[in-house]
Amino acid sequence: DTPGHVDFSYEVLFFKQKTADDMKRGLVGSEMCIRDRYYRNDLMMFAFKSDLQKAFFNLFKNAIEAMKDLKSRKRVDIFVEKEGNFAKISISDTGPGMTPEAVRNAFKNPVTTKKGGTGVGLLIVKNSVENSGGTIEIAKSKKQRTVFVAKIPLVTE
Repeated sequence: DTPGHVDFSYEVLFFKQKTADDMKRGLVGSEMCIRDRYYRNDLMMFAFKSDLQKAFFNLFKNAIEAMKDLKSRKRVDIFVEKEGNFAKISISDTGPGMTPEAVRNAFKNPVTTKKGGTGVGLLIVKNSVENSGGTIEIAKSKKQRTVFVAKIPLVTE
């Protein structure tokens, strides 16, 4: 696998379609909403496509699972904008948020709050984003919202 040009808007469409398919199969509640907003949709990242797919799959999966017990207001928001030579991708959910301890350890150790979970999802996210030359952080986590922000290098001519 070699790094190449990755169009994030295409990847978001892929995850939105997968979520819609999961809704039809009953794996995700029908009240789930994925809302995406691009300040620029012409951003091409230079990254390992498979790594970004792994990273964002895990972030989407975690967001959806975090909201499984909510009766309403289940929403994943994706915001993409340019910041210098990076695509800044923010993914947030309307779940219950993470504890301060979980935030501190999120990218350091296997951590799970899910029955049967392995706790390696966020480690995969971190390694996958960094493998493409990017960074990932938890910008905030409070009651009813967790926001992950990834910065991925853009293609420069």
